[in-house]
Amino acid sequence: MTRQMWEAEPSLDGAWPHKPKGIVIHHTGVGRNLLSTLQQKMKGLQHFSQRMQHPSPYGRTIWLDAPYHFYIDAKGDLAEGRDANVASDSNTFYDTYGLLQVVVEGNFQREQPDPRQMEMLRKTLVWLSLKWNIDPDNIVWHRAKAPTNCPGRNLLNQLVPLSIEVSQSRQKAIEEICAKAPSPKFAEAYCGTPAENHAGVD
Repeated sequence: MTRQMWEAEPSLDGAWPHKPKGIVIHHTGVGRNLLSTLQQKMKGLQHFSQRMQHPSPYGRTIWLDAPYHFYIDAKGDLAEGRDANVASDSNTFYDTYGLLQVVVEGNFQREQPDPRQMEMLRKTLVWLSLKWNIDPDNIVWHRAKAPTNCPGRNLLNQLVPLSIEVSQSRQKAIEEICAKAPSPKFAEAYCGTPAENHAGVD
């Protein structure tokens, strides 16, 4: 679900443009909600972000937009949050510049992730790592960046096998695309041959 589809408000001024070089995985820290629609959740998250004061390294501030670039809801559906081309805000103290933020809905200190959420997380990480040429080794969880229990022990327990699946799926996708008709940009980044030798689309 794109920002346009959930009718996002414009981001507030002051965002820091960046080029993603890594991905951080989060949980929302609240129980999975099976009743509200994904659109309602995204609008509520943006409203909370832009209208409330949040702790930051610079004191309490209003966030410019939803804090996460991508949101996976309780049923495993995916929504676009903040523009991936700008850095996020955080209520924990670490540098978010160059990092895409992906959140999975739930409190995984107590709940177990739904298999649909895990499958969408795998697909999302493969897609983002290819789109932005991010090494899978640069996909980490929030707790690796800041003093927090996020993304919760029950999700954390599944992230090691998930990381293996992401690396394998990513490599398989690269091989399949390179064997067909990759775009010059993709070929140059992944196929080990000069871009002018290929044609196609991104």
